[in-house]
Amino acid sequence: MLKLCFFPPIFLVTLLFIPFFGRRFAVIPLTVRTSFNKWGEMRTLYETSPRGLTWNNVSSVVWCQAGGDTSPQCRCFKRYFDEKYLPDALNLSLSLERIGEKHGRGVVMECLRSRSSWRKETCGQFCRLHLCTPVMLSCLYMILFFSRLMGEFSWWEVVLSVYLPPVLALVFVVSQLAIENVGGILASLSILSAYTESVYVMHGATLEQVFWSYHRYLCGAIAVWAAVTHQARDVFNVGMYGLFGFTAGLLAYTIFLTKAGRPCKANAHIAITMWLCILAVSATFLVVIQQHWYESSSQMSSLVSVVCLLVCLCQCLFQTPYDIVPVPLHVLLSLVVLCVAFYGAVYDTWVG
Repeated sequence: MLKLCFFPPIFLVTLLFIPFFGRRFAVIPLTVRTSFNKWGEMRTLYETSPRGLTWNNVSSVVWCQAGGDTSPQCRCFKRYFDEKYLPDALNLSLSLERIGEKHGRGVVMECLRSRSSWRKETCGQFCRLHLCTPVMLSCLYMILFFSRLMGEFSWWEVVLSVYLPPVLALVFVVSQLAIENVGGILASLSILSAYTESVYVMHGATLEQVFWSYHRYLCGAIAVWAAVTHQARDVFNVGMYGLFGFTAGLLAYTIFLTKAGRPCKANAHIAITMWLCILAVSATFLVVIQQHWYESSSQMSSLVSVVCLLVCLCQCLFQTPYDIVPVPLHVLLSLVVLCVAFYGAVYDTWVG
């Protein structure tokens, strides 16, 4: 069992470096979504050009270039322009100052409370993620944590478990920072965090302790993968997915500690509370996945990532205050998740 958790992930992550370096076009750009905030610029436009405005001039400022029906706020701007501004602009008895002052303030008061327009923009090198990165992270997490349990095997396996994980982690961090530039910072920090925590896992640790320590990192990485393969590519949405995934795994790990009486006496009430929190996080995931589902996706990863995420969440739900699923079965499920995720990522980056 321990060898299955150590050697196959090494093989998988090594193969994933091939599409990571060879298929650079499989990079998913993330976006930043901002609401309309050019109120001062719009007011100045009405005040400085009280008679000569056209809808094209206004629409370029108020983010309604695609038309007046793109949002309730755009409809308000268009309606105000046609019904209130144009009649006054054609009324020669009104002074320019009166028109500018009236409509510069009037358009703000009229449309400020309408549901605003939104704009999606990329944020450069920082907001990008290679399709293979979350799966590579998942494999590296398993290598880092389960290498701590390899102390009872042959000498070469022990040596390999001591030196290979930090080497792979270093290669991953260097390649991320060298190729993705600042876009690889978060992935590199997650590897450093996992490696630091794995160092504090004692060689005498149990399989259950190591698995639940590792599982929260796996949940976070798979959640990010599920986000970027669908329509949740906004930076904040991706962060929300990753945080929810890590939280579900953290709560499952807390249940393990509570049942084991670490650091205090075992408490079933706390474990039940944590399990109810996992249930709430899982229900939230079902809602956000449904909202961001991309039906027209041509990527196999768009389906595979969600299936893998649901399996990881079910593992958290099976971590009840009572032992209903043996730990070896959890470990085998995680190995299956890694293999399926590997196939989906390779297919989309190299074959598809």
